[in-house]
Amino acid sequence: MKKQMKFLVSLFLIFSIILSTMEISFMEVIDGEEVFEDDINTVIDHVYNRIKNDDPLGKNLNNKEKEANSPIDIKSKVKKQIDNNLEYILKTIDKPEFGNEWDILCLGRGEYAIPAGYYETYYNKVVDTVKELMEEDPVGKLNITKGTEHSRLILGLTSIGQDIKNVGGYDITKALSDFDYVTTQGINGPIFALIALDSKNYQIPIDETAKRQNTRDLMIQYILDQEINKGKENVGGWNLNEKSKNPDVDITAMTIQGLTPYYNTNENVKEAVDRAIQWLASTQREDGGYESWGCANSESCAQVIVALTGLGIDPYTDERFIKNGKSIVDALMTFAVAEGGFMHIKAGENSNGGAQPGEVNGMATHQGTYALIAYDRLIHNKNRLYDMTDIEEPKEKIEIVVENLTDDMSVTIPQMSFKAYVRDNKGALSVKVNNETIKDQDGKYNVTLEEGENTIIITAIDQEQNKTEKTYKVYYVAKNLFEITMVSKNDFKNGFQAQIKIKAKNISDQEREATLLITLYNKENEMVYYGFVHRSIQMGQEEELGTGFLIPQEGKYKVKAFVWDNIENMKILCEEPIVVEVK
Repeated sequence: MKKQMKFLVSLFLIFSIILSTMEISFMEVIDGEEVFEDDINTVIDHVYNRIKNDDPLGKNLNNKEKEANSPIDIKSKVKKQIDNNLEYILKTIDKPEFGNEWDILCLGRGEYAIPAGYYETYYNKVVDTVKELMEEDPVGKLNITKGTEHSRLILGLTSIGQDIKNVGGYDITKALSDFDYVTTQGINGPIFALIALDSKNYQIPIDETAKRQNTRDLMIQYILDQEINKGKENVGGWNLNEKSKNPDVDITAMTIQGLTPYYNTNENVKEAVDRAIQWLASTQREDGGYESWGCANSESCAQVIVALTGLGIDPYTDERFIKNGKSIVDALMTFAVAEGGFMHIKAGENSNGGAQPGEVNGMATHQGTYALIAYDRLIHNKNRLYDMTDIEEPKEKIEIVVENLTDDMSVTIPQMSFKAYVRDNKGALSVKVNNETIKDQDGKYNVTLEEGENTIIITAIDQEQNKTEKTYKVYYVAKNLFEITMVSKNDFKNGFQAQIKIKAKNISDQEREATLLITLYNKENEMVYYGFVHRSIQMGQEEELGTGFLIPQEGKYKVKAFVWDNIENMKILCEEPIVVEVK
């Protein structure tokens, strides 16, 4: 009977769509919602349920119930928020680099239109950073203890169709072939290693130097062995702390994401995931959301949504995940900022050590955005968020070779020359300096720089119109604007003050600015602190500039001091930075 009724409803809808071409509006019957072609099955079910309940026009539904029962409405709200968030990401991350992988993944999996050259800028920056980090000790690893750096980069590059097996000559998967290295971070390591490797069915390389050759089976078993209360009646869920007796929402959801590809083929995985799903349903808040570390937050909602959609479970309609008429999607959307972005926690709530209440937060925006994308992909029958086999194989890249030119280089004379060419002559090359096209002389480019920042863009295009682009910043500061002499610098030790003093004498023909900037870098070459002092110095005058900060008690650091005109322009007054290792 149900099938017959749905068949009649289908005929009725088809007839109505034909009438719509004659300017007869039927769609107003369905709560005044705009209906798209891919929503037709939803509409059929919608009308069938109305007829079954003797309420074909929905007259018995109040406005709140209409909103709660309209899958079409939530689709449009989610899509609008996704677009606003991705626009926000583009505005805030205008020069993407290594470390922006979650931004890149959101844009890639959200299939958002990005500016020309955006991904190329990101990739070129990644190549430079990978070369630098992989050559440091330990060789072949982006970080000495965090294998998730490799996993994150794999996800970012895969989402935009880049070849992860050759990034500046390095295979990003190779470090994940060492099981001991992957598990250094505990359960988090194998979770994201599986997510990354399974994003496009990447094989784990054989590494004879690894302490223990990694395999998918090893990682799966490692995860299963850490299930909370394993062997007891209340078994279920996972926690980052392997000694904890209580599951954590975020880690449980992330673990499900890592185990998803094995759910239908590994019985032990299926049983553990089913227990975790049951626990997540039971721990959901009455408002449809989740809390972690003592407060309701957006990230916990986001991770559960990604976990459920990966298994084909609709987090908006599945009755197990609806509390008091509110779904997880509803709960997550209460953290959304209309103009773009997500809050970690809402205004007026107590902070749990994360971001400030009521403010847009980077991590919350990443996780909330890709969770909505995961939901949007589910309802439109696309590959799940982390199944990137739908992305085309990378085309053979055009390789630009550049000599005598590096990014962020500084020079003291306006004339410079460099070489640039396309390897194996596979494309045509063009060079622009500050938007002016420069012609080559037998592969050599002679340019005249402007004072301050100069932008050099080198572009190669092959016969199929595939394009590769490299961008360089070169800073020209006329020599002898200032005489810089060191006054004093103390020995830099952990737990002591880092203090540097210089004398800056203005020997130019006009008043100029001078800024002493002191920065602290950790062993990963990340800037963790800085201090600066600024002066305007008259022609012929000399002034002393000094500043500093307290070095942390523990850790390996180095101090770098720069002399610029000011913080905004960053024109270099001292050619080489002062570098001092912390003892």
